[in-house]
Formats: sequence, C-alpha cells, structure tokens
Amino acid sequence: MRRRTVVLAWLMVLCIGAGALIGGSASAATIELWLEPGDRYEWRYPSLIAEIEQANPDLKINWSVLPWSGHLEKWTTAIATGMLPDIGISYTGLFATWLQPRNILMPLDQFMGEGGITKENISGIEAYGYLYDDKVYALPTFLGISLHAQNVDMFKKAGVPLLPQDRPASWEEYTDTSAKLTRDFDGDGVPDQYAGAFPGVPAPATGDHVFTVFLTAGVEVIDNNEFGLNNPTGIEALEWLIEYDNKYSPPGVVGLERREMRTLFTEQIIAITRQINMAVFVMEWPKTYPDLNAVPAVPPRWNVPEGTDYGCANSYVMFADSKNPKEAWKFLQAFFSKENMIQMTEKVGVISTRKDVGADYIPLEDKFSRQVMDVVMIQAPFAKGEPAHPKYTEVYEIALAEIQAARLGIKSPEKALADAERRVNEVLGS
Repeated sequence: MRRRTVVLAWLMVLCIGAGALIGGSASAATIELWLEPGDRYEWRYPSLIAEIEQANPDLKINWSVLPWSGHLEKWTTAIATGMLPDIGISYTGLFATWLQPRNILMPLDQFMGEGGITKENISGIEAYGYLYDDKVYALPTFLGISLHAQNVDMFKKAGVPLLPQDRPASWEEYTDTSAKLTRDFDGDGVPDQYAGAFPGVPAPATGDHVFTVFLTAGVEVIDNNEFGLNNPTGIEALEWLIEYDNKYSPPGVVGLERREMRTLFTEQIIAITRQINMAVFVMEWPKTYPDLNAVPAVPPRWNVPEGTDYGCANSYVMFADSKNPKEAWKFLQAFFSKENMIQMTEKVGVISTRKDVGADYIPLEDKFSRQVMDVVMIQAPFAKGEPAHPKYTEVYEIALAEIQAARLGIKSPEKALADAERRVNEVLGS
C-alpha cells in the first residue's frame, strides 16, 4: 500500500512538471491585448510578444485585432459588461470619451520613469492631449504629422505653379490655385479635372479634413466646454467650404469618405489631397501607384499660428480594472523601449513619439523621401491634435452632420451652425 502511495505521489509530481512544460506555470499571469485593425505595427506583434514572454516565463499575452466592422460596438459592449482587456489600442477621440465620467482608464504615471518612458521624452503625450488632471492616461505610438499631396502632371497641364513646399500657403493663395486647377479642357462645359475635395460623411474620422478649415480660421469645435463654431468666423469658414464644394470639387463629394478622396487623387480626378502621412507617401504610394507623379506640399494657413492640420494617433491605454497591471506594463515598456521604437521606425517610416528616436531612424534613401521629410518638418510646428474631450465623439458627429446639411444645401450656414450649437451644448451640459 505504501509503495502504491509513493508511486502515485511521483506520478502527480511528473504530471505537474509536464503540465508546467506544456501549458506554462500555474501561477502565470495572463493579460489581454486588443489592437486596432490596420495598425502600422501589426507585423511586429508576434515577435515582440514572443520576446516578452521569453523574458518573462510567468507572463502570457493574449492578443487580438478588432475588425473595423463592429469596432466601436465591441468596445461599447465591453464597457457595459465590464469585460475589458488589460490593454487596448485605438485613437485619441475614442479614449478621451472614457476619461470622465466613467473613470475606466488607469493613470500610467505610477509605472513611468525608466527607460526613457517619461512625459518629457514621449512628446506625443501633450501633443494629443493625453494629460488629464496632470496624469498620463495614454501613450501614443507615433506622431501624426500630416501633409498635402499634389499631382505634378495635373498642375503642369493647367499651367499652375505647385503649392509651396517651404512654407504654408495662405487660404487666398490656395483658393486661387484651386480655381486655376479646375479646368474644362475639351470645352463641353464640364471640368475634366478638379482641384480637390473635402469628405462629407459625418463621422469623427472625417474631421481631420473638414475641421482643418475651421481650426486655421481661428475657431474650435469645442471651446471651453461650449460649441465654438457658431460665430462670424465659423460662418465665414463654412461659407468658404461650401463655395469650394461647388466650384472646385467633383459632384457628390459631400457624401464620400476620406479614403475615397485618395481614390479621386490616385485616379487623377483631383489634383490635391489632404492628410497624407509620410509613411504612406514614401513607402506605399511609389509601389502601389508607380506612374503617379506626386509631390508633397505644406498644408495651407488661414489666420492663426497653429492648427494647419490635425488628426489622431493610435495610442495605448491600460484599463483600471486590470488584474495584472504590473505585468501589463511590461508589454508597454517593451513596446515603447528605444530599441523597439528604432526597429519599428526603420521598418514603417513614421515619426516615433520618443524624442530620442523621432525621425532620426526613418530611411531616407532618395531625393524624394528626403523632400517629403523636409515638408513634414516644416509642417510640424503648425500641427495640432484633436481635443481629448470626454464627449469628443458625440460632439464631432453632431457638428459634422450639421455642416454636411449646409454643404448639401439643406440648411443655410447660419442655421446649420445655430442648430449644431444647440444640440452640442445640450450634450456638453448633460
């Protein structure tokens, strides 16, 4: 009987050991990571996670990519049910809506300070408004400094000088250039080419094109927790946008998405497109569109010293109910390490949020890529991030819907902005 007991004990030890070898330690911490589709760094995650797990045998990282179809619905359901991951990545406006009143994000200051992961060295923290009550709630993965693209052949055909690459054009200069680019070459009464276009789908992602007009005019969508566009300057900006739609854009653009603007550009229907980041311009377009003769331009100015163009950056947050925050931080620490940022910058070609990496490691192997970088650096001081306001998403959707109504001729600019003010302030005051 004793011999049988000893044998059984040894079998249990062997089974436990085998289980540890096969399935890992019973005390291993597991963290959940949700990623955004189309993330520029998606190629890096398998090897990066393997490296982290190898260095931390008691850590298991489960990661998944949320498809765009149902992306927001997935997050909304997770918030409602309390089934959130430890770490998530998405865009500025979405995370900003979670800061208050839900308080579901965990401040990251308690983990920061080593390895160059500091408020001072991660420049995107302040650029994108990730400070709330002087605490850091998100770490942006890259600096989204944008530029405009212009089709050289279409400019030449119209006999129009290119937009400047060494300074921002004025809106008057931009309008005059657009008028000259929009041409009816065959004399049938319909333009054969148009200057440009602003998308019209009322969604926050469209804002980085449409709200540029208002930002550079000197008005904000949300100004001191009130709607800021319903004033003479805002009305003037909207009137300019409507005139541009009617004179210099192809019919039907008010109902298109921003990605469709790029299609109009690559198919040489419009001569100018907006919000092109360096990585797409330098690393993707030459391969995808080898016959497209496009060069960069600094986005135009109106009458304020900043806000030429703006947008969002993918960013990481940690959720307050994470059961393993220290282990979750190990992933963020590895992702934002200088070594990893250099590797990703060399591969993808976007500007790192780490100041000690920045754009220094982006491969600039030819004259064209160096030219693009020069334009990006000229644009950088004018760039402005979208507001990290708790009700950002809802406010921007309301404002864009009313702006679209004016662009479609359903409402006057004054009526559209007055209605937007009423609806937005109800949301901001709720």
